[in-house]
Amino acid sequence: MLTKGGERFRLSYRAGTANADAALIYPVIEQQYRKIGMEFVLDLSSSNGAQSEATFSGIWFTALPDNQTGFLSRFNSALVAGPQNRWSTSNRNGYVNPAVDDLLDRIDRTLRREDLTALWAETNRVLVDEVAYIPLYNYPYPYFVRNRVVGATPGNPINPPTYFVHTWDVK
Repeated sequence: MLTKGGERFRLSYRAGTANADAALIYPVIEQQYRKIGMEFVLDLSSSNGAQSEATFSGIWFTALPDNQTGFLSRFNSALVAGPQNRWSTSNRNGYVNPAVDDLLDRIDRTLRREDLTALWAETNRVLVDEVAYIPLYNYPYPYFVRNRVVGATPGNPINPPTYFVHTWDVK
């Protein structure tokens, strides 16, 4: 068991009682962490409000697509939740990194799709490298299109497969 100063390393995992995915994923994660000496404890207690969420010392299971602006705002230093904003802003993790703030500002000012893709990739790389979040899984969003249909773009979690249907054509 991992210890520091005679204390066992214990990590709380809060999911809330209504999150079925978290309950399915927890046993797998708990087993993996136990193998490396961590005590990983499931906390199904519901939140007692914004302050409780912002001051929780463990990790949260949240299901949110990682390709939308709302997700990235969770890591904007200007939005750290605290008493100054009545714990109401989206960065309840308290994550602060000026380099990420710069990337987020550049995303907000960028229009070209290629530039946005590069900025998203770099922002996600930094956040994952710094363990600001741990992506556990991605949902597949398959859909089928006849081989005569051209221009169909892959779907994503925030848009249906037919989002760019106006760009489709039939050969």
